[in-house]
Amino acid sequence: MPDQPFKFKEFVVNQDRCAMKIGTDGVLLGAWATIDHNPFSIIDIGSG
Repeated sequence: MPDQPFKFKEFVVNQDRCAMKIGTDGVLLGAWATIDHNPFSIIDIGSG
């Protein structure tokens, strides 16, 4: 069975050829992060 695309609210990510797939922990971490100061860039330093 091929990998299923990641579906979230208003978009779909086809990740069948991706080594690092989207998971629940990444979604929760992104939802938890605040953007109060309108950052121009964000760095992800591997939390897993």
